[in-house]
Amino acid sequence: MRRLIGMFALAAVVGASLATTAVRAGASSPPSAAGVVIHPIAPSNLAPTGAFVEKIVEANPSPSNCGFFLYRGVTSPSQFGLSYTYLGFHKGTQATDIPPQPVGYLQYKLLPTDCAGNVGLPVYSTEVGPAVSDDSLLWVASGAATTVYSPKYYGGSAVQTTGKGADVRLSLDTYWNFGLVVGTGPRGGVGTVFVNGVKKGTINFYSATVGGEKVSFVALGINPFVETVIDVVATAPGSGGGNSMYFDASIGNYFID
Repeated sequence: MRRLIGMFALAAVVGASLATTAVRAGASSPPSAAGVVIHPIAPSNLAPTGAFVEKIVEANPSPSNCGFFLYRGVTSPSQFGLSYTYLGFHKGTQATDIPPQPVGYLQYKLLPTDCAGNVGLPVYSTEVGPAVSDDSLLWVASGAATTVYSPKYYGGSAVQTTGKGADVRLSLDTYWNFGLVVGTGPRGGVGTVFVNGVKKGTINFYSATVGGEKVSFVALGINPFVETVIDVVATAPGSGGGNSMYFDASIGNYFID
């Protein structure tokens, strides 16, 4: 940060004219990036409001890049178009943010910088609709399930499966990325996650006491124009000997037409 002499003085100039590229004398070319990639992260926690953590990644930065100025753009029912909020300067190529919920559309903008203080042209993420769903997207493909209640769960409830081999399925066709929010408890087991039939990881549903609002798996690189099927199958008992799985909610960034 100390090496970025004059960086924050440039912020006011950047805010006034985002289309301007500031290049200091002797610089061969301004810093640049190919775009911005965003997605939820796991493990993380879902807020009671439904807000979740977004990871922001500077895509293909030029070798001289040292960081970026970051802005969050959102819409709301009372406004037309994106309204941008400055989120500060971030060293490196990554940052995280928790956009408020509910929100309409979401987009991130960043201005790449180099260690000499030069500022490149702005680049943008895909405009998405961040969404949280309280169990409405899943269905039980096999096994038994019931609704359980606790203030620890998002919205106060979760879907609990019982027995080894239970299969909970989600079918998606509009998401760029998607996350599973789960609960845990003394009867929790281990669930194996399959995306389009390919094993992608496991989720541990066990804890000594009831817990919820845990983002435990994120599927990245989903094609929003093709159906994606996610299965979570109870495959092993947890530390307490149980096989239950607890599905609290789901999150993701969906395609905007």
